[in-house]
Amino acid sequence: MRYVVPFVLLSATSVVASTPAPEGQGGEYVAVIWGGGKDAEAAKASVAKWESERELVAKALVLAEGFPKTVSSGSVPGLNPGFEVVLLGFCRSDESAVQRRLLKAYHPFIYERPVTQAVSACPKWKEAGGERVLQEPAMLKVGLSGVTLTRVVSQLKPPVSLGDGRVVLWLDVVARDAAGKYLGKVSMEDERSPTGMGMEGCDTTLEPSRKTAFVVTRRCTYAAGAACNFLPSDTTRTVVKWDGQKLVEEDKVIEKRELNYDRDCAE
Repeated sequence: MRYVVPFVLLSATSVVASTPAPEGQGGEYVAVIWGGGKDAEAAKASVAKWESERELVAKALVLAEGFPKTVSSGSVPGLNPGFEVVLLGFCRSDESAVQRRLLKAYHPFIYERPVTQAVSACPKWKEAGGERVLQEPAMLKVGLSGVTLTRVVSQLKPPVSLGDGRVVLWLDVVARDAAGKYLGKVSMEDERSPTGMGMEGCDTTLEPSRKTAFVVTRRCTYAAGAACNFLPSDTTRTVVKWDGQKLVEEDKVIEKRELNYDRDCAE
């Protein structure tokens, strides 16, 4: 199984007056807040934390120009004054919903606050056509160590193409300690074909496990040519777990079917 590092986001967006949102909608815009604190030093530490974690989403998302940005909360109508906050953007309430969910899946401490003065400066997909569908993240607490593992699965939405139903699936398992500190991740990337398409490719299933973390089963079928009545394939199982210090993956081949041309292919 191939492991890859999945996914940068980055200073100045002007703040302008906007029409207040209708009552009950929580503001026309929201501020996407990474962190911050009471003073500039706390904000600086929060920015450094962003720099240490930005690679988690760098392949999928980009921030608007000038972000992350540190501002005094009193300068943004709708935020409580007295803090230095690190912003990842301003979004209309209904804008970039999946991108914002993806950010929060990888960084669960991100939060949003309604604001009434801002221009749109929202995280976007890194590439045109790079829109993704996000499954609901699954979390698992591991033992007495306070470590939490979060499984994040996203899937590319490819352009409609006759005869090509393949999709790309990303799986990341992210480890954090009880204080939310990022400890590491394992990553997998697959291309798979929907059942019944008659195409070669890989199919991945994910199952939570109380004894470990997550079990990933991957079955790949390979083309053998029109003259053959047999398609070679292999099935592997990867167990992802926390060993007390780091995430580890254990791979095991549970089935391998190789092609024998004399037996399986016509003359």
